Amino acid sequence: MKKQPFFVVLVLILLGGFSWLTDTSTVQSSPTAPEVPTLLKEINPATYGSTPLDLVYGNDLLYFVAVTREYGRELWRSDGSEVGTKVVRDIFPGKIDSNPHYLTMIDDILYFTAISEANGRELWRSDGSELGTYMIKDIDAGTDGSEPLYLFAYDDTLYFSANDGQSGFELWRSDGTNAGTVRVVDLNPGASGSYPFGFVVASDGFFFAASDGTPGGAFLWFSNGTEAGTYRVSDQVYYVGGRAAMMNDVLYFSGIDQNNDFELWRSDRTAPGTYRVANINLSEGSYPSDLTPVNDTLFFRAIGSGGVELWASDGTGPGTYRVKDINPNGDSNPSDLVALNDTLYFVASDSSTPTLNRELWRSDGTAGGTVTVKDIAPTGSSFPSGLTVISDTLYFSAYGPDTDSELWQSDGTTAGTQLVKDINPQGSSIPGWFTPAPGGFFFSATHILYGGELWFSDGTEEGTQLVKDINQVGISAYPEDLMIFNGALYFTASDEFDHDLWRSDGTPGGTTRVFDSNPDEYTYVNFLRAAGGQLFFATDDRIHGRELWVSDGTTAGTRLVRDIHPYSASNPNNLTPAGDLLYFTAEDDLHGEELWVSDGSESGTRMVRDIHPSGSSRPGWITTVYDTVVFAAEEPSSGRELWISGGSTSSTFRVADIHPGPDSSSPSFIAQLGSVVLFSADDGVNGRELWRTDGSEAGTYMLADIRLGSGSFPNFLLNVGDLIFFSADDGVTGRELWASDGTSAGTYRVADIHPTDSSFPSWATEKDGLVYFVADDGVHGSELWVSDGTAAGTERVTDINPGGDANIKHIANLLGMLYFAADDGQNGYQVWRSDGTTGGTHRLTAIPDPGTDPPSMFVLFRNQVYFQASTTSTGSEIWFVEAFELTNHIHLPLVVR
Repeated sequence: MKKQPFFVVLVLILLGGFSWLTDTSTVQSSPTAPEVPTLLKEINPATYGSTPLDLVYGNDLLYFVAVTREYGRELWRSDGSEVGTKVVRDIFPGKIDSNPHYLTMIDDILYFTAISEANGRELWRSDGSELGTYMIKDIDAGTDGSEPLYLFAYDDTLYFSANDGQSGFELWRSDGTNAGTVRVVDLNPGASGSYPFGFVVASDGFFFAASDGTPGGAFLWFSNGTEAGTYRVSDQVYYVGGRAAMMNDVLYFSGIDQNNDFELWRSDRTAPGTYRVANINLSEGSYPSDLTPVNDTLFFRAIGSGGVELWASDGTGPGTYRVKDINPNGDSNPSDLVALNDTLYFVASDSSTPTLNRELWRSDGTAGGTVTVKDIAPTGSSFPSGLTVISDTLYFSAYGPDTDSELWQSDGTTAGTQLVKDINPQGSSIPGWFTPAPGGFFFSATHILYGGELWFSDGTEEGTQLVKDINQVGISAYPEDLMIFNGALYFTASDEFDHDLWRSDGTPGGTTRVFDSNPDEYTYVNFLRAAGGQLFFATDDRIHGRELWVSDGTTAGTRLVRDIHPYSASNPNNLTPAGDLLYFTAEDDLHGEELWVSDGSESGTRMVRDIHPSGSSRPGWITTVYDTVVFAAEEPSSGRELWISGGSTSSTFRVADIHPGPDSSSPSFIAQLGSVVLFSADDGVNGRELWRTDGSEAGTYMLADIRLGSGSFPNFLLNVGDLIFFSADDGVTGRELWASDGTSAGTYRVADIHPTDSSFPSWATEKDGLVYFVADDGVHGSELWVSDGTAAGTERVTDINPGGDANIKHIANLLGMLYFAADDGQNGYQVWRSDGTTGGTHRLTAIPDPGTDPPSMFVLFRNQVYFQASTTSTGSEIWFVEAFELTNHIHLPLVVR
C-alpha cells in the first residue's frame, strides 16, 4: 500500500478527511478603456497632525517623536519656539519610519532605539544636532537589529535588554561609546536568552525579572551593573515586572509563588528578605497594580472581597488594608495614582450616578480622608486621565460640563480644580504626554485646524499655545486590511477620533463605522481575518487591554472573544485562519508569547501548547497547510525550529531539530507545495538554504546547497502550479529567480536576468499558471516580468518607465487581471492594470495630486476594484475604479441597494 504524505495523514486523523473544491470554469476578460479612480469617501477630512509622542526634556531641549509626510516617524527637538522646533535627523531617509523608542536622558545625551535600513533597530544617541545623532553600536551585525528594550539609567550608565543574534535577549550596558557597549551577563547561556525586563532602580543597583532556563518562569534578580554583582534573589516567587515600586529602598511588587495567585510581595535584595506581604484575596489573587509610595505608605489597586478598590500598606501584613470601599455596589477601579504634597490623587468611580461618576479623588490613607476632589461633570463622568504633577500642581485631561476632553489643573482643593483652556472648542483636544520644562510644560494636543501637535503651557489660559504645526498636510484615514466578508467590503480606518472597524456597500452613504469599542478614548483596530464565518480582529478597548475580538459584521454582533491577559494585554498577533479556526500568538498572565487557537467562543479560545515553559516560544511565519498550521517557534533545548499544530496539545510538535542543540535554524518563508512544505532555514553548516518537509523528521532535509558555505538566503517563496518560485543568491550570478518542484534535482535557477549583477526579483504573484514579478535587468530598471519556469519563458512584460525604475509594488491578481502601483516617471505613483502582455498593460486615468505612498491593498468588490491611495489634499483614503467586463458564469454577490 502506498504511504500517504504526512500532512495528509495528519489532517485525516484530526478532521476525518478533506476534499478539494475545484471550479473548472474559465475566466475571460475584455479590458475596457482606462477608468478614472474615484474617492470612495473622505473618512478623515480634518487636519492630520504630527502626533507627538515620547516627550522627554533634557539639555535645555524637548525631544519627541513625530510623523510627517516628508520624513515619516522620526526624532524631533524643540526649544519652545516655532523656528527651534525641527527634525533632528532623518534616520531612515524619506517617508519610511525609523520609529524612535525608549527616549532616555543621561546627563546631556539622549539615548533611544531606532530603525535604519542597514542595521535594523539598534541603540542610538543624540546631543540634539544632526551630526551628533548616530548609532552607538551594531549589536546584532547586519540588518536584523538587536531590538534593544527597556532602556533605563543607573549610576550615569545606560542599561537595557538586547539580542546580539547569538545569545538571545540578555542584560547590556552602555556608556555611550561603541567599545563601552557590552553585555553585562549571559544569564541563560545559548541562543534562548533570559529576556530581562521589569527594571526598577534601587539605591545600589536595580531589580529585574529574567529566566535563566530554570523551569517555572521569570524570577526576581538584582544587579549592581556587573556580572559578579548580578544574582537571582529568590527561588520562591515569579516576578512579572511592571507592577513594582521602591519604598524606603525596599522593592514592592506583584508576585506569584507556586501556591498562590498574584499578591503583594516585598524584597530587600536577599532571599530571607523576599516574602509575601499579605494574602489579600484567598480565592483568586488580588493582582496588585499601580503601586505608588506616598511617604511611608504604599498605595495600590487590588481585588479584594469588595471588588477592585484602593488599598494601602506599610510593608507588613497587619498594616495592609483596604483604604475605603469607594463603590459598595461594584468596582471603583482606581487608576492614575500619583503623589502630590503628602497626598495621593487618583481617578475612581463611586455609585452616585448610573454612569458611576468617574472623577478625581484624593486620599490620606484613611477612609474619612478619601474623598472626591471635585465633581467636574455633575451630570455624568469627567473621566480624568494622564494625572501628572508639575511644580506642585496636578495637570490632567478631563471632560467638563461644557467641554470635551481638555486641559485641567488642580491644587487639591475644589476651588483650585479648574479648566486651563478649551484648546479645541469643536471637539476634544485629548491632551497628554505632560513633560516639565522651564517655565511650564510641553504636551501633545489636538486642534480641529492643526490635528495632533506640540503645545506648551505655563498653567494659564493665555500661556497655553501651539508650539508649531509640524504636519500641515491633509489628514489620512490610513485604511488597512481591506477584505470582502459576507457580501460587504470591510476595513479598518481612522476618523477624527479612532482607528476602528468599517464596512461599505460601495457607496459613500453606505460606508460606515461598524463598531467603536470605547467612544471616550482612542482605540486602534487591526489584523482583520475571516475564519469559520466570523471576522476576527485585535483592539484595545482601554478596559481589557489589547485582546482578540470577533464580529459578524454588525455592531450588536461585535464582542470581546476572551480577556486572555486580565489587567494587562495579551497582544494578539499573527492571526492565521486554518479550517474553521483562527490561530494566533498571545501572552497570558502565566505564560510568555505562545500559539493560541479560537473558534470565536470564550471556551474555545485556548493556548495550543506551552512550547517554552520558562519563557516565550514567539511563534512566527505561521502558514496554513490544509487545516493545520506550520510555524517557527523556539524552546531552550533546540532553539528556534519548525513546528506543526492541528489545534491541540498532542498535535503540536517540533518537526525536526535542523540546527542541532540549542542553536536555531530560524525557519522562514514557509510555503506549501502539494503535500510537502518548502522553507528557508540555516542548519549551522551550509548557511541559510532551501529546505523541505513532509511533516516527519526523516522527511525534513535541505533541497539544494545553492551557495556553498555561506547560504543563498531564499525568500518570497510562491507556489505556482507544480513549482515553488523564489529569489536566491548563488554567489556567482547574484540574486535571481529560482524554482523548485520539491526535489533536489528539480531545484534550479530559472534565468540570469541581470548578467552582470542581481536582478532582485520581488512582488511575485501567480496568474494563469505563470509567475509575474518585479526585476531589474540592468538596462530597463525595475519593471514587470513574467516566467513559466524556463529561461526561454522568462521575459520583461513592458517598460513602464523608460530609462528609470517603475518601482512596481503591491501586485494583485483579480480575476485574471493584474492591478499594481507603478511610477512612469511623469505622474508619480498611479494604478496600473495588465493582462500580462505589453499591449494590455496601461495606466488608469491618473489620481490627482498623488502622494508619496503607492496605492495598495487591491480587492475586487461588485465589479469594482477598491484600494488605498493618498493625495496631497485628502491624505490616505479608499478609492475605487471600474473593473473590466466579466463573462463565462462569474457572478458577484447579489445585493439589493
